[in-house]
Amino acid sequence: MNIQTILIGFDASPNAEKAAHFALQLAKALQARLLLVFVVPPYMPEADFPPPNILQVTEVERQAADQALKEMQEKLDGNGVAIATQVVLGKPADELVRLSENPEVGMVVVARTGKGAIARLLLGSVTHTLARTCPKPVLIVP
Repeated sequence: MNIQTILIGFDASPNAEKAAHFALQLAKALQARLLLVFVVPPYMPEADFPPPNILQVTEVERQAADQALKEMQEKLDGNGVAIATQVVLGKPADELVRLSENPEVGMVVVARTGKGAIARLLLGSVTHTLARTCPKPVLIVP
């Protein structure tokens, strides 16, 4: 098995942090790199009045995601594994599947549940979609 890069879907939840630490140990054993990805989902306005500036809200969320990735990268650094981070805008499952199509990505690691509504009752919707549609092996960390 030749895995060059392990893609980690990260949302700054405690479960995602646990998955990232697990992926780090796996990367060490496989001599692979880590790509820590935070997907910022599209803003879904509710009944806010006046309506918020969607571009401004998205930029604030993007900056928060970038900061969360930097903090997680610092927690994982110093272990002899190269770690890259990336913030992507879009639907989390779709974007993680798209990124996994890169030939260098050998597997995807995600937490069983993240920050979604009551963690989507045991198996998160992003995780469930990845398990069904991802072209690479998906490791789900409980």
